[in-house]
Amino acid sequence: FSFIANITDSSIVELCDSVGPQLEKLLLRKCENITDHSLFAIARCTNLRTLDLSHLGQGISDTGMLFICRGCGPALRLLSISHNPRLTDDTFVAVGMYCRHLEQLCARNLPLVSDAGFEAMCRGVGSTVVGLDIIDCCSLTKDSVVRAMREYCTHIQLIDPESHSLRYVICRVF
Repeated sequence: FSFIANITDSSIVELCDSVGPQLEKLLLRKCENITDHSLFAIARCTNLRTLDLSHLGQGISDTGMLFICRGCGPALRLLSISHNPRLTDDTFVAVGMYCRHLEQLCARNLPLVSDAGFEAMCRGVGSTVVGLDIIDCCSLTKDSVVRAMREYCTHIQLIDPESHSLRYVICRVF
């Protein structure tokens, strides 16, 4: 459903009610009418392995993400939450707590996520994560990110083109 502007909460709720248990992949990038109401329904899709919630604007919050992480977090392998300006450390803490088998996280441009939230997420998913994208998370500091990744994320390496900021940091498989 990515890039379909007229997708609404009612469409997503109906989809989740009808095929939720069988749903393994849901892509909602740039579906800007989606809100936490949809996330509450998506959370019931307990076999969801891939979820893209990028660029949803102001529609989703930490509360909706907590439901996602509690509901489908155990099955999630790939989660994309980039460009959602209301998400904070609480989302990263929930990812670390409930998404214990996560392999890839795309979390670009989340200005409210701090070093503490990043470390909590790494502590929880570090043993399984093989890819992290945290470009333009302007509240993160390079030293804290590098320390958390070295301590918890043993399957990935830091790619940093001689930058003193995190503007261009992407992590990937060895």
